[in-house]
Amino acid sequence: MKNGEIGRARNCYERAVDKLADDDEEAEQLFVAFAEFEEKCRETDRARFIYKFALDHIPKGRAEDLYSKFVAFEKQYGDREGIEDAIVGKTQFEIRQLRLKEARLLLGEAIDRCRKLYEKYLEWSPENCYAWSKFAELERSLYETERARAVFELAIDQPALDIPELLWKAYIDFEISEGEFERTRALYERLLNRTKHLKVWISYAKFEASAMGGSDIKQKKKCLQHARDVFERAVSYLINSAPELKEERVILLEEWIYMENNFGELGDANLVRAKLPKKLKKRRQIETEDGPAAYEEYIDYLFPEQTTNMKLLDSAYKWKKQRVASKD
Repeated sequence: MKNGEIGRARNCYERAVDKLADDDEEAEQLFVAFAEFEEKCRETDRARFIYKFALDHIPKGRAEDLYSKFVAFEKQYGDREGIEDAIVGKTQFEIRQLRLKEARLLLGEAIDRCRKLYEKYLEWSPENCYAWSKFAELERSLYETERARAVFELAIDQPALDIPELLWKAYIDFEISEGEFERTRALYERLLNRTKHLKVWISYAKFEASAMGGSDIKQKKKCLQHARDVFERAVSYLINSAPELKEERVILLEEWIYMENNFGELGDANLVRAKLPKKLKKRRQIETEDGPAAYEEYIDYLFPEQTTNMKLLDSAYKWKKQRVASKD
């Protein structure tokens, strides 16, 4: 069909639609024919607009064929959201007509379609953490807990991920929402095998502090001890494996103090304050391409164990000096 003929045909359809009332018996057939015409002309956006306009205006009891055609159209040309919207609309129509069996079949079809779309997309882009999270969210919304968990497990086993922290957080939040505290704990341990980032330690400690919530004193004491254990492990790691991360250690200790205070009489903030460092103002030279340019002030931290070590070194130095002097 030539451009001029397409324009004339479209004009005829538009004039016919203008003259028809929404409740005319021919309205559904006319809108379907108009949408199929635009589809043949490869004007899918126009066709989609016609379907949606018709569904908004034609009485629901007279739109059965229109719903079916729209669902078929979206399956061929639509994205995931378009397909979902079309099938949900058709399902609502079947429910209104009290055809519950047909509604169930449509919903099952929509769910399978969504799963296939996620699977195909993730075959193409397996590193996409957002897509993995949304896939698991879909399964959870269907009360398919084991399916959701399986999706998360597949996701974290990918060799490369674009935003792994988003995925791990979603998985951890999922297990917490399911009340699976042991599984959550195991997830944190697996995550710590991959990264010792400060945020992971703090998040883990906060989880332990709030797990098994309630007013029972024994439970609160247990939560407090578990959280303290995590903080102790984090401090030990920073002292022994990353002593250069002084600011991170200060942040960790401040979070620990905050947690102890939140436990009221059960907490003991002084236990942690003893671990805080002294702040030291120091100056260092700023290096440029042309050599030393100026000095800047910065804050350094002297932790309790460093003070003890310095005292020991100072005592050893004085002892050695005295021995040399006595020999002379």
